[in-house]
Amino acid sequence: MKEMSPGLLAIAAEMRAAGASWERIGEQVGRHPDNCRHWPMRYPATWHQLYRDAEIRHIATGGSEGLAALRLLLRKGSERAQLAAAGILYRARLAERISELAPLPSAEEQMAIEQPHLADQEEQPCLAEKPTRALKKARCKGLDGAAGETAAEKLGAKVAKTGQVPAEKESTPAEGEAC
Repeated sequence: MKEMSPGLLAIAAEMRAAGASWERIGEQVGRHPDNCRHWPMRYPATWHQLYRDAEIRHIATGGSEGLAALRLLLRKGSERAQLAAAGILYRARLAERISELAPLPSAEEQMAIEQPHLADQEEQPCLAEKPTRALKKARCKGLDGAAGETAAEKLGAKVAKTGQVPAEKESTPAEGEAC
C-alpha cells in the first residue's frame, strides 16, 4: 500500500469540489478510485478542511462569473434580459444587506445552530434564519411581480433605515405551501 501524501489529498479535495468523479481523481493522483473514495472517511478533519477551502474558491469563482454575465446582460441584453438581470442583482443585494444587518448569534445560539442535538428541547426560531425568512416573506408578498417589488423595496428600505430585520408575524405559509 502506498503512503498517503497530504498533496494527494489536497488535489483530490480540489478536484472533488470541482465536480470530478472518483475515477478521474484516481487517474490524476495515481491511486485506485476506491481508495480515493474512502479518503473523506479515513482523514475526516484534513479532508473536511481541504474540501471546504476548495469549495469556497469554486463558489467564489462561479459567483464572480455569474455576476459578470449578469452585468453584461444589464448593459447589452434585450430589454427583457436587462429587467431580469436587474431583478436578480437587486434581490441578491437585498439578501446580502439583510444578512449584514442581522445580529450575530451569541456563543450559545451559535452552538444551537451548529449542533442542534445539544440544544434545549424547546424549539426557538434560529437567529441565523431570520434574514432568510424575512426575504422569503417578501418574496411571498410578490417580490417577482410589479406589485411585489414595492413589498421588497419597503423591506429593504426598512432594513437600511433601522439596521434591523423586522419582526415576523405568525402568518407564515403552512408547511408544504410555497407562499
